[in-house]
Formats: sequence, structure tokens, C-alpha cells
Amino acid sequence: MTIRKFFNQFFNDFRLWGLVITLPVAGVFGITLVREWDTLTAFNWHIRWRYLPLSVVMHSLALGTMFAAWQGMMGRFTNKMNWQGNFQIYTLSLLARRIPLPIWYMGSRLYLYKREQISLAKTASATTLEVTLIAFSGLVAYLLFPEPSTRTWLWIPILILAGSVFIASSIQPNLIVDLINFGLKILKKDPLGFTLTRAKLFSWSTFYLGTWLLDGIGLYFTILTLTTVPVDLPSVIGISTLTALVAIFSLLLPGGMGLKELTMSVLLSTVIPFSAGIVIAIAYRLLNTIIELAWVGVGGVMDGKIPPHAIEC
Repeated sequence: MTIRKFFNQFFNDFRLWGLVITLPVAGVFGITLVREWDTLTAFNWHIRWRYLPLSVVMHSLALGTMFAAWQGMMGRFTNKMNWQGNFQIYTLSLLARRIPLPIWYMGSRLYLYKREQISLAKTASATTLEVTLIAFSGLVAYLLFPEPSTRTWLWIPILILAGSVFIASSIQPNLIVDLINFGLKILKKDPLGFTLTRAKLFSWSTFYLGTWLLDGIGLYFTILTLTTVPVDLPSVIGISTLTALVAIFSLLLPGGMGLKELTMSVLLSTVIPFSAGIVIAIAYRLLNTIIELAWVGVGGVMDGKIPPHAIEC
């Protein structure tokens, strides 16, 4: 047996790939915990455990809406896998975002779908559409629930940006596919052989809007879990949304206790003490990592050999 065949067989199981992704994530989790231990232990905790399950449920539902939209897109891009196969790969690649540098996230997704005979071009194109719709839905979420300290100067520019995207997609719903096909032509790859409709774009964007709102509610319940400081839900949704938008537009920066957590800490300081904001940002990241590890565990109990069949949402 050649070395190449050995590694192909070794990595031909979802559980092994789950281990490959989970170990670095666990390492990042441990490093974050050790590095921030003094901050966490110095905080005057007022834990109200009754709110913690609600935070877990909200983030889980947010992940569910993201997967529902992804399942619909992959059903449009390819007909080679059913929802279980997409769930396995999606949860793994989602977890890989917790590892610093986006190469883990994109690399794992591209490789795992390639292993299922889905071309790199289709996976990359679906991911491009996914990120575009997530960003657009995030802008809409901010317009609905603007972050208090930035609404006076940021709301109008975001309205113009979101409105421009909405008008462009309404006039030409297949615009993003045309742009992707233009890029594929330059790369001398086969074009995508389908079109997008306004109904599909609206459906997927609605799922993602639900993701933004549910994550904001999840952060709200996390704050209620860790502190007795009164906060209002609309402001927290705005903070959560703006924090994630900053993270999306800074994908090339390293992770860890990075820009997303720093942004959340600063924005939370407008409604709660700064020290509490730092702790909540760290704790929220750690909690979400645990939830995403659990999702990978759910994928692990599924059969790794999945018959080809697509379910389009």
C-alpha cells in the first residue's frame, strides 16, 4: 500500500476528521482559558444558572438556521449529498472557524466536499454566496436593532449599503452567479449551470436574519447568566450584530482573543462595566465553542457513508 492510499483510507471517516479538527480547537480553547484565567477568576461572579440553558438553546437554533440555508444552497449547487452528509461537513468546518486563521475553515470545507466528489469551484462558489447573504442579513439586522453608541453615524451608511445590495439583487437576482461564472471563466473552469431566483435569495436571507437575531438573544441570556446588571434586549442584539459584522469584514485576521472579542468588550462597555464586558466576551466564545463541539458530536453518530441524495430548502 502506498503512503497516499494509506492516508486516503485513514481520513475517509468523519470521526477521524472530527478528531483532526477538534484537537486544535480544544487546544485553542485551553490556551484561551489559561491566558484569561486571571481575568475570569478576578471577576465578581453572580451566576444565575436558569438563564444558561436559554443561551445554549438560542445559539443552537442560530446554528440550525445557518445549516438550513446552507442545505438549500448546496441542494442548488449539487445533487450528490443528502442533509446528513452536509450536516457532518458543515458542523466540522463551522467548528474549524475557532482555530486562528481562516485556512482551517475554508480548507476543511473544500477538502471534505472534494472527497465527496463535489468540485472545489462549486464549494467555493456556495461559500461565496453564503458569506454574501450572511453579511447582507447582518446589515438588515443592524438596521432593525442598531447598536446604541454607533446608531447616530453608522445607521445611514449601512442603510445605503444594504439598500444597494437589495436593489441590485431584486433587479438581477442572478448577479452573484454571473460574477462567480466570470471568475470561473478567468480560471478556465466550467461555469455554474443554474440560476438563482428572488424567492430563493429571500428564503436563505430570512434564515440568516434569524441567525443574527437568535445569536443576539443568546448573548442577552449569557449576560443575564453572568451578571445582575440590567440590560435591554434590542441593545444587546445590536451589539452582537455589529460585533459579528466586524468579524466578517476582518476574516483575514487571526482568531483567539482577537478583534471580535475586543469589539464585543468595547461595545458592551456602553451598557455594562468594561470588566464585565471582557469576561462576558470570553465566556460567550468558550460557551459557543462547547456548543459547536456538541454539534460535531451529533454528526459523529451519523453514518459516515451517506448515499447521494439532495434535499433542497
